[in-house]
Amino acid sequence: MEIINVDKSNIEVFSKVLTEAEKWLESIGQTMWKIENLTPYELLKKYDINEMKLCYDNGNLIGAYVLQWYDPLFWKEIKKYECGILHKLAIRREYSKMGYGGKIIELAEELCKKQGVNSLRLNCGTFRPRLRKFYEGAGFKMVDRVFIDNRDQVRYAKTLDEDYKLNLRKEIKHFIVNYTEEDKPCIEKVSEVLEDNYNRITTNLNQQIDEKVIIEIYHDIKGLHSALGLSDAPDWIRGGLGKGKIIIASPLNPPPGSDFNNVLNTAVHEFVHIIVNKINNNIPRWLNEGIACYEAKDNDENWIRRTVKKGLMDNTLPVFKELDTGEDFDMFFKRDGYQYAYTIAEFIIKEYGYNKLYNLIKAPDDFTGIFGIKEKQIENRWIEYIRKNYKWF
Repeated sequence: MEIINVDKSNIEVFSKVLTEAEKWLESIGQTMWKIENLTPYELLKKYDINEMKLCYDNGNLIGAYVLQWYDPLFWKEIKKYECGILHKLAIRREYSKMGYGGKIIELAEELCKKQGVNSLRLNCGTFRPRLRKFYEGAGFKMVDRVFIDNRDQVRYAKTLDEDYKLNLRKEIKHFIVNYTEEDKPCIEKVSEVLEDNYNRITTNLNQQIDEKVIIEIYHDIKGLHSALGLSDAPDWIRGGLGKGKIIIASPLNPPPGSDFNNVLNTAVHEFVHIIVNKINNNIPRWLNEGIACYEAKDNDENWIRRTVKKGLMDNTLPVFKELDTGEDFDMFFKRDGYQYAYTIAEFIIKEYGYNKLYNLIKAPDDFTGIFGIKEKQIENRWIEYIRKNYKWF
């Protein structure tokens, strides 16, 4: 299924779905909404257009719903972004009794999780037993019974992940940071570093991003690995990308071999990956990691210099293709990929500039078209660069 955000071009469709549902409810004597309140004009008086969703399956319009992050009428005691609130769930009659109600609720739950929200709530008429049974069957538990807006209602809540631990949230200009009480002392610093680097990185790489980026900070290593989906991950991992979000360790509890600043700048490192992937999400690992390492400066400079100097002295410098390990980040680490990739990115930026780097991201195999020379010749120039800039340190 696909969820489409409502905008001015399709708000009439959204209104029509709700109106059709209400007309059917009226026909069976179970009026729920007033039809005069379902026009686009009236809906926009009550809901933000970004809260309205249309649901499609294989091109077919299935239904609609509203997902709010704050409801001052029915859940005024809940702060903004502490939960999602579901309203106006409607399935078109030709698709009723086909399981779409449950599927749409699951998609709403996924939207909540992407926002770092661990609870979905709703209210339902007390004397609607079939509807209440449906919601209870979907995992919602009764919170209380209330009389609000001249309506007798039961309020329901559903916890989306019993193991979810990131119960605090900070929203800043370009990012949303989810964390726990243990990491509260470092959140201002994390926020500051992210915002301080945002404009520089998006300008350098000539790529903007429209939505706010979600950051999740895990205080314990086990939680970090679980969030990354890497149950057998090596202990040195400081972070990575989840589905549409950045996941990092806590700067206050850095993994072995790292310190506060390494982890802090890992958030920047992963943000660079998001920007690079937006330009082209299919580039060699050495290029992607090299740009992220160079822009974030999240690794110890002496560690990089020692590795490169040893490679020069032992004549064991890799060629670019040896550092393209695909999804195998552990092999990349074992081949000293982070250190060498940093110097490759540095070389390209210092010698050719960000415009050429951008072109290489767009077309990572077109060395001749971008630099006027073949890949092997670029590798030789890189070696000359590091001999000049790294050998004597």
